[in-house]
Amino acid sequence: MSQQGILLDRAWLMVLEDLRVSVTDLLRMANLPEGTIVTGRRLSLEEYVCFWASLEVIFDNPLFPIHVARAFTTASYSPLVLAAASSPNAAIAYQRIGQFKGIFAPFWLEAEEVGDGLVARFGWYEEPVHLPSSHVATEMAYLVQIARTATRVSIAPIQASSSCALASKNALEEFIGCPITLDAHNQITLSIEDAKRPFLSCSTHLWESFEPELWRRLNQLSEHTCTKVRVQSVLVSILPSGDTSRSTVANELAMSERALSRALRREGTSFTQVLAHTRESLAKSYLQSKRLDPLELALLLGYSDVSSFARAFKQWTGMTLGRHRMALNA
Repeated sequence: MSQQGILLDRAWLMVLEDLRVSVTDLLRMANLPEGTIVTGRRLSLEEYVCFWASLEVIFDNPLFPIHVARAFTTASYSPLVLAAASSPNAAIAYQRIGQFKGIFAPFWLEAEEVGDGLVARFGWYEEPVHLPSSHVATEMAYLVQIARTATRVSIAPIQASSSCALASKNALEEFIGCPITLDAHNQITLSIEDAKRPFLSCSTHLWESFEPELWRRLNQLSEHTCTKVRVQSVLVSILPSGDTSRSTVANELAMSERALSRALRREGTSFTQVLAHTRESLAKSYLQSKRLDPLELALLLGYSDVSSFARAFKQWTGMTLGRHRMALNA
């Protein structure tokens, strides 16, 4: 969740080797410097979108998301793979990925037990920059593959959904063993039995050896993370509860309301502006799902009624909800 962009670490070298993709050709197509991966240069979201799209073009395979997910799961130098693989089970693995993926990208992952399942929901903080749908498919396949690789059991989710139409939907459904519906969230749900199934790769010793370094890097990054991004992070998690108060966000960030306002003012924005921007970004993402009615959308965004949401949406975009959906379907 950093404004510093996306880090392509050395694990990408192994992934690209497994995919039989030339690093030089890929970086050239994406208009990125030759040493981008080995030097630790962070990419802007726009650069990363170009990088990903170029990789998809070069690989040229309808099963692209599945191949990338498998390659990353076996990338032994990836800190996230090590963090996940050394976990006791998938529930802990998803928790660790959610904790530390922010080191590498403005990405969030939340896993919680709901009824008889573990729901793992994921996305990007900066929704206005839309990644190709293949990226959502890859993340979904990756979460499933982690559990399969570590347990040596062909685990299949009991439910899956995406917030956008997936070009590789049929292939992905066959791979994960579960239908994928169009909904407001990108998520998979594992049965509690599968979520708690022991990982054969679990290693407390391995985890303890590199956990401190992950926390060090995360804390170092947090020191340089702008307040706006931190506020967005909190809002994404609390909006569905209907609580959009400045006091709640300030409390979550361990700041006073006055200090929060000052910090945002130094960054040229305000709490009201960040709240509106976050809601607008999420609204545009949620509206890609045809399954959500206006009331459900309003509640997800922290509004108590549809009319308030509709007025705000027209103010943001100059369009009514109906016209926006018609434009999406055109």
